[in-house]
Amino acid sequence: MSLHNAEFAARLDRIAAGGKNTRNTLFVGIDEAYVLTVKNGKIQKPRPSMIEVLAQPLAGVAALFMGMVAMIVIKVLHFQVFANAPVWGSALNSMVLDIMLALLLCVVSGRVMFRDHAATLRSWQVLGVFFAAAGLHNLVHMMPGAFAVLFSENWVRTMLVTTDFRTLTIGTLAVPF
Repeated sequence: MSLHNAEFAARLDRIAAGGKNTRNTLFVGIDEAYVLTVKNGKIQKPRPSMIEVLAQPLAGVAALFMGMVAMIVIKVLHFQVFANAPVWGSALNSMVLDIMLALLLCVVSGRVMFRDHAATLRSWQVLGVFFAAAGLHNLVHMMPGAFAVLFSENWVRTMLVTTDFRTLTIGTLAVPF
């Protein structure tokens, strides 16, 4: 402990003397490895790197797709567990249950994937879940073979007959776009 007291006293002497780098630089840490510049009495934050600037929108897009994938995973599990029977007697109730479970999956997977930024990206995940819930049938129209592997050919035929392509479906309401 006395070793650090001597270093600290040397730092205080340097600052009191008003020498080079005592008024325009803020040294942080015991080894003074982290340096912040001070200009006009305010600490200047370092500029973010190009990777940090590009990572934010890419993380938002990744979170959006993560929400969509979560909804698809929950739909597949719903199909496998309940054999595509409506839960609580209604298709709308089934959709609400699927959305709640997909949001729960997003919260858990977002904590693992994004760690520190999970809360800021949660809105993108929620948006992805709702886009997938409202427009998943459009993917069935575009790629029926892929969904026949995940679900069944009978389910795909039912989706193609009961839903229209290029619509957003919320419960029983279909809005064309």
